[in-house]
Amino acid sequence: MSTMDTDQVLATIRNDLHRHYSHDLDNAEIDRIFDEIVSEHEARATQTRFLPVLVERDAVEKIENIVFTEPLRTAQSRRDVLFVNRDNGTMAEVAAALLEVRVGDRLRAAAAGTHPENSSDEKLLAEARKRELDKNRKRRPTSHRVLDTPEMTIYLNSDETRDMGGRRHLVWDLPSTDGMNEAQIAELVDELDKRINGLIELLDVAPAEPALAS
Repeated sequence: MSTMDTDQVLATIRNDLHRHYSHDLDNAEIDRIFDEIVSEHEARATQTRFLPVLVERDAVEKIENIVFTEPLRTAQSRRDVLFVNRDNGTMAEVAAALLEVRVGDRLRAAAAGTHPENSSDEKLLAEARKRELDKNRKRRPTSHRVLDTPEMTIYLNSDETRDMGGRRHLVWDLPSTDGMNEAQIAELVDELDKRINGLIELLDVAPAEPALAS
């Protein structure tokens, strides 16, 4: 492999590392790790044929070791929290919105897809609008990559199948909204909000704003 070919392959590997890991590490740090490993291999390589393969292997190993063992190390790192409620997707969306109001961009909140036969919960939507929560949210895309796994997956009822992955998970056994009146819906969202505050403490994330008024 020529020097030009090697440089092109290394540039591709660098771009792939940015694409795969930039949500966990700052690109400047990824570059620092990558350049350090390239320099180490170039210093002892007798031929460049296998250099890109070795560099990629070592870079991935080092970056993943940092990501998995030091998740709170950098301010730039954003961790995913995934809320799951297949019977009431609106509840999962409200939970995600509450979390984002609390922490801003310090965490990335998302809601899992719901069963297609379950329509939106209009009572919860009304309460969300009353609290001025952002309901225009994108659903978290399904991925099989390990580092796309959320830091925390939260199932919003105890009967939920726990199959969404996650480095850690919690079960919040929240009641169904069926038959609830407006006051009971408000109490449910208050309870959800309290649990969100507890989650923020558990994940050791600084709140972005004071708690919302009920």
